[in-house]
Amino acid sequence: MSSWTFILRRMAWSVFALFGLSLVIFILSRVIPGDPARMALGPSAPEAAVTELRRQMRLDQPLPAQYAGWLWAALHGDLGLSLVTMRPVLTDIQDFLPATMELVALAALIELAVGISLGVLSAMYSRRWVDNAIRLLAYLGIVNPAFVFAVMFMLVFVYLWPIFPAVGRVTVDGSLVRTTGLATVDALLRGDLVTFWDALRHLVLPATALAMNGTAQLARITRSSMVDNLGRDYVAMATAQGLDRRTIMFKYLLRPSVIPSVSLMGLQFAALFGNAFLVELIFNWPGLSRYGVTAMLHKDLNAMTAVVLTVGLVFVLANIVTDIVVALLDPRIRLGAGAET
Repeated sequence: MSSWTFILRRMAWSVFALFGLSLVIFILSRVIPGDPARMALGPSAPEAAVTELRRQMRLDQPLPAQYAGWLWAALHGDLGLSLVTMRPVLTDIQDFLPATMELVALAALIELAVGISLGVLSAMYSRRWVDNAIRLLAYLGIVNPAFVFAVMFMLVFVYLWPIFPAVGRVTVDGSLVRTTGLATVDALLRGDLVTFWDALRHLVLPATALAMNGTAQLARITRSSMVDNLGRDYVAMATAQGLDRRTIMFKYLLRPSVIPSVSLMGLQFAALFGNAFLVELIFNWPGLSRYGVTAMLHKDLNAMTAVVLTVGLVFVLANIVTDIVVALLDPRIRLGAGAET
């Protein structure tokens, strides 16, 4: 089986996974206590209006009929109406997703650059004070959730030492002209360096807080992989030929050692969407995760389902891209795929 056939099979299975996810979240959102129609209209709304909204939402139909109607509409690009914003859910996702994508993208870059660098540095000075310090910091990064770092950064860098802005994406909302929805990219496209710098400063704290846990995990895995590979025969041969330790580490060890880190990064990228919920709330970041929290609190069924499916789609795409990158880094995987029958 060729590599392309393997990828196509993964994509086909991913469609079934998304279908199963939609079924599970649809059922769970309907069995949660509370009447979404009543919550949307308020306690003082007349019963006739609540009954009519239930009918429009198909809540008066059996659950299989509700799911069938929702699935048919979703396949045609209609994810329903949000009871909170009173706009089509698809429009809300298009508005809020870019903000979360920008946040997650910078957090992922921080994880890759800092996490792998710390892992390599720790392996180079294995069992020395540098290694011990990095391992301690990595442990602290793993055991503390993202919202703890968000609160700490808010206290230190906003209130005690005010060098970063507190909340939002830009200081003045009118300065943000939407093209792609990514504030920094839109500012660069317009050549507005002032707005770009402002948007980047707003982005630093939430992205760093979001990246702390993944950075610590990548550092530990990279360090462990490099230390294990130091015992390989080809490293002993390179050492016997007189190559210095730095050349061995970066020329022969780095590429095979980062494969586990890249595999983890695929899952980490998707997990960042889930970890962003509280971070976006703390920094008042107008992203998809905060929109999802609001939908859950108000039992906005259509918005809840759409947010979970969007995150699920990100998981699927991240796994597929990770498989491709790992196959490029490790020729054995490509050979294995080609030899499979």
